Amino acid sequence: MKTLLIITPHMSTGGCPQVVAKKVEMFKDVYNVICVEWECLAWDYVVQRNRVINILGERFISLSENKEYDLFNVIKDYNPDIIMIEELSETFIPKHILKRLYSQTREYRIFETTHSSYSRPEQKTFLPDKFIFVSPYSADTFKDLGVPYDVIEYPIDKKTPKKEESQKLLNFDPEYKHIVNVGLFTPGKNQKYAFEIAEKLSKYKIKFHFLGNQAVNFRDYWEPLMMRKPVNCEVWGERNDVDTFLQASDMFLFTSTLELNPISIKESLEYDLPTMIFDLKTYYGKYDTEDSVTYLTGDIEKDCDNILNNLGIEKKNNKELNIKLVHILLDPNEPKDISEESWKSTVDKQLQSRKCWEERKDYFTSYVPRFNILNREEIPAENCAQPEIINRSKEMVNEPPVLSYGHYGCYKSNKDAIIEEFDEDLDLMVLIGGDVVTDLTPEEFYNKVIEAYNLGIAHGAGLINLNEPVYLSGGEWWKESIDFGDWVKVPHFMVGDIILIFKSLRNDIIEKLQTTLWHSFDIWMAWTYSHNTVQFTSKENLAYQLDGFSVLDYQEKNIDYKETKLWKN
Repeated sequence: MKTLLIITPHMSTGGCPQVVAKKVEMFKDVYNVICVEWECLAWDYVVQRNRVINILGERFISLSENKEYDLFNVIKDYNPDIIMIEELSETFIPKHILKRLYSQTREYRIFETTHSSYSRPEQKTFLPDKFIFVSPYSADTFKDLGVPYDVIEYPIDKKTPKKEESQKLLNFDPEYKHIVNVGLFTPGKNQKYAFEIAEKLSKYKIKFHFLGNQAVNFRDYWEPLMMRKPVNCEVWGERNDVDTFLQASDMFLFTSTLELNPISIKESLEYDLPTMIFDLKTYYGKYDTEDSVTYLTGDIEKDCDNILNNLGIEKKNNKELNIKLVHILLDPNEPKDISEESWKSTVDKQLQSRKCWEERKDYFTSYVPRFNILNREEIPAENCAQPEIINRSKEMVNEPPVLSYGHYGCYKSNKDAIIEEFDEDLDLMVLIGGDVVTDLTPEEFYNKVIEAYNLGIAHGAGLINLNEPVYLSGGEWWKESIDFGDWVKVPHFMVGDIILIFKSLRNDIIEKLQTTLWHSFDIWMAWTYSHNTVQFTSKENLAYQLDGFSVLDYQEKNIDYKETKLWKN
């Protein structure tokens, strides 16, 4: 039996190690196979490495620091007939070692390959006896070197999937369609685009599963991506049961834009799994006639439509969402003991606010102005979160920290509005302050609400504010905020002139309003929803309070949002 010595740059999980593992499996009964790992890059990502070790045992050799000494001892001990180098030798073996390895007096033949689409003929100084390429693209690239070559591609062995059994093993919900993506998290593998597709398809019963390690040297790519991961995406890390995931899934989505001849596509096609890939030039059109393959276009709308079509899911029409605007107002006929001048200021800004939302109401399912009588009598201490700061004085003076009649009236007005107006079939309640307006046109405002809704649905949000971040408690909360373009993911509730409350939070917020201690409504929201529901806020103010008399603070207020802005880019 002849001896085959395979020299591989590394055996950390990836395409090259997978080819090495496959060669070892195929040749172990034909050759005396020895595998030399030039360098062990990491102990964390060793799926293929362990497979080879299980087959070869002590014939798997990882070189020490003294690589030249180790390598030529292996060659001396095993006297190979063929040395197969699993990447262009110049890319990882020092020149002085290559001079010895390629000695003209050598008794072994040297074969080389490459697994990179970046490999170029000018890199070659030492020419092998033969190239064994894994792709026609590489053969075309190196054909003019005058070295004999063969193209031996990774085989596609057709198999019958055990879908139901595999889904049970992975605890996949059979009510959903499942899409799998395989690859190291890198810009070239382009999981970012898969996340964007998943976000677009968040209203469908589809789950996206990502298999692949997140190496430290690519942290700058995958860490921000993970912070924005849609709720319909699950990241599993490196797995040794990729085959099980393929059998359990309904589609293989491979968004990579930098490949030579990826094995994962072939593994998908083994099960005739609907497969979506970019048509890269390195593929040489080999998938043009594959019935299971649909090419990605980079147009996210088209690609989402093709995914739905391949999964047999009917595209949902953009059903009009059930969105109710609820406007918290004061009864203009009940000034109580507020001075005529101050009450006029309050009523005037309410009238401007009413006019603003009356002009925008037709874009939404309903608009409900709720008139509440000004509270100047009731301020219960027994169910107050901070009774020690209650101010029962009827004087129009507040010295913070304080809870006034106005604070309780505001809290109760918002509480009653949520409990009484949040119908079970509402998709979204939009809670609007009585002195709040927007400069956005009706269409612009509607589009922003829909944008916020889609963002929230994709990321499992319960609350979104349409004001810039203004944190309501101490500490450097901005450090926990995550930039989402025009939006910011925040750790707790912000000051909210307009609050979007999602259907998913309906039961919880109603239950908490009925069972917890009261406070100023903004503070109650901040304390109640700190870190325990996903929340976003607009990076810039989409609405603002009008200047005028405040029945909470008993003073004329001139709101300058530039002074209160705490978002740090």
